[in-house]
Amino acid sequence: MSYPDKKRFEADMDDQQAQIETIEVHLNLKDASVASECEVNNLQAAQQVHRDKIHELKRNHDESEGRD
Repeated sequence: MSYPDKKRFEADMDDQQAQIETIEVHLNLKDASVASECEVNNLQAAQQVHRDKIHELKRNHDESEGRD
């Protein structure tokens, strides 16, 4: 993997992790308030989207490493 590709991969991973952490903060705030179950479910679903994206990025990274 070239240096720019590796940097892009790392930046994408960092971005997805930051999104998960931001949503986690929102979930914690919602838990402390009177959040509706729907709001919490929506935040958890959004978090899962970012986790799935991380798995996809890792899989693509591993596949590209195998081709180099």
